[in-house]
Amino acid sequence: MVRLCLQNRLGLCQPDRYRRKNHCRIIAPSAYSIMNNDLLIEAQGPSRFQLKPSPKDWHKIAELFLFTLAIPALGYGFNPTDPFYLQSGFLWITIPPLLLSLRYSLALGISSIAITSILLMISYGVSLVQGDFPFTLVTGMILLTILVGDTSSKWRTRLGRQQAENDYLQLRMDEFTRDYHILRLSHGQMQEYLAAQKFSLREALQQTKKLLETTPSDHLLSNISENIISIFAQFGWIQVAGLYPVEQGQLKLATPLSHIGNMNVLSIDDELIKAALHQSEMVSVVSEAHASESQKTLLLAVVPLMDARGKLHGILAIQEMHFMAFQKDNLNTLALLGGYIGDLLTRAKNRSTLNQKSAHSLSLELSTLLRFANQHDVKSVITVFKFKNEVDPRYIDFIAQRIRSLDSSRKATGTGNQRVLIILMPLMNQRRFQSYLNSLEKSFEQKFSQRLTNQISDIKHRVIARQDRLEDCLQFIKDINHDKAEQKAA
Repeated sequence: MVRLCLQNRLGLCQPDRYRRKNHCRIIAPSAYSIMNNDLLIEAQGPSRFQLKPSPKDWHKIAELFLFTLAIPALGYGFNPTDPFYLQSGFLWITIPPLLLSLRYSLALGISSIAITSILLMISYGVSLVQGDFPFTLVTGMILLTILVGDTSSKWRTRLGRQQAENDYLQLRMDEFTRDYHILRLSHGQMQEYLAAQKFSLREALQQTKKLLETTPSDHLLSNISENIISIFAQFGWIQVAGLYPVEQGQLKLATPLSHIGNMNVLSIDDELIKAALHQSEMVSVVSEAHASESQKTLLLAVVPLMDARGKLHGILAIQEMHFMAFQKDNLNTLALLGGYIGDLLTRAKNRSTLNQKSAHSLSLELSTLLRFANQHDVKSVITVFKFKNEVDPRYIDFIAQRIRSLDSSRKATGTGNQRVLIILMPLMNQRRFQSYLNSLEKSFEQKFSQRLTNQISDIKHRVIARQDRLEDCLQFIKDINHDKAEQKAA
């Protein structure tokens, strides 16, 4: 198992690599969280967020008898004829209940009145039965004590709440201050890292796609293995890993096609390898519930290169990666890259038999977008532009070219020879689509001095979500022609 040292958080030890051999372990989500909800570390020592302890019960009882008996004791010493000072100008016996109600609670104030009443009956020889008991005095003391005690209780509750909030805000402020300085340091390092980067992830994927277009369909994975593993290493913070081919659900070679770092010999009986081949998805020591000290693996994670239809081309076995990169978001990014590269390999193998404008190719790309949505909850958009019959072809070409490098467009002919343009937009949600549409309208008007709405008859789009299926998306595209036909019939 993997144990994250709290000293890494405090800067006492700074491991440059996140190794399987480190004395680390994953613990239950009851401890202090670092970076995300998947990697958790134990916070040692008492928490700062604690209210001040209240006095012990025996302290309260001692003060109850001390304050209550103080007035009679002084009275017997200085004024034996009237120890409770009932005949004086001020009723001093009302002070102890009020003090106890203000200091602690209403219950102690009432208890003080009860003790005082018993002492009155003993000292003056009065009783409740004979009717000479000072009911008016005791009733007034009770009402005054209730009023003071209730007000004091409300203010104590309010002050306690404010104290707790202030303590929490102070704690958050201290954490924010430390995180801010760490973020400043991290930002500076990130700037240096990006300045040293030659390509972005988009450019690297584009180069891989172009390389696949010029590479023979035989042994595709072995021919571009260096490019693939360099993408994972550069953008996934991987330090030691190997790329292995897979055929019919089994490892084809025990030695990697390409590797980075000092990769150990891969065992066929490795638990993570078996889990990845069996589940056809990315697995890691964090995601595996059966991970234990007896688990037979030297790997941290295994990323499959699998297309949208479940075709497994190979696996990326990760042995070491940067400490801060071994967390949920980065692992999801690796899984997403593995699926995207798997789709590129499938398209490259089938490019001799598939027409890029065919329905098969459209279904394949839609399957990729659906897999992003179903497995990773990454939304995409299908957009259909229906143009008027007399539209200038330049307008269609302009819209088809005003797309991102990840997008793809297809021209089609609808009912009545109506021009239709279909655009598939991966990694796009509703808000981003509206921004794209607004930008397209502005650029179209600047280019042709005409409004886009005057050249199209309709724009329809569909956000691909987790619950969508391939049949639903294809039916959405087919229904466009039916809608046009129904409009003409009407």
